[in-house]
Amino acid sequence: MGKISTVLDKKLNNYLSDFVESFRKALKDDVKNLVQAEMDSVVQQLKDDFTVTTNFICDEQSSLKQEIENKSHIIKHLESATLRFQKEINVLTNRLTSIEKISRRQNLEIQLVPESRTENPMLLFRNLCKQ
Repeated sequence: MGKISTVLDKKLNNYLSDFVESFRKALKDDVKNLVQAEMDSVVQQLKDDFTVTTNFICDEQSSLKQEIENKSHIIKHLESATLRFQKEINVLTNRLTSIEKISRRQNLEIQLVPESRTENPMLLFRNLCKQ
């Protein structure tokens, strides 16, 4: 019985050792596959999140670029209008200056006549012309 027990223990130990080793290997492979699947899922989720974020940033950048182009166009239009108005103001200023000069040419200045509150320039002029 002792020898049978020893032989059985030896056979069982070999069989159990092989079984435990194959069980460990199968368990290790299963854990590895589960971890790999979980990691792949997390990496895919991160990729999707980054894709959504980069798409949002690209859309915002495109929107800002379009807005800047619109504002730039408006600024150029306003600058050209400002130049046109400045030229017009210069022309009008020159015309006003000329008109003022012309109107002053028709003026008559009388000096050394005492000034009074009730004076009538037309009457004064007639009186001077009579003398």
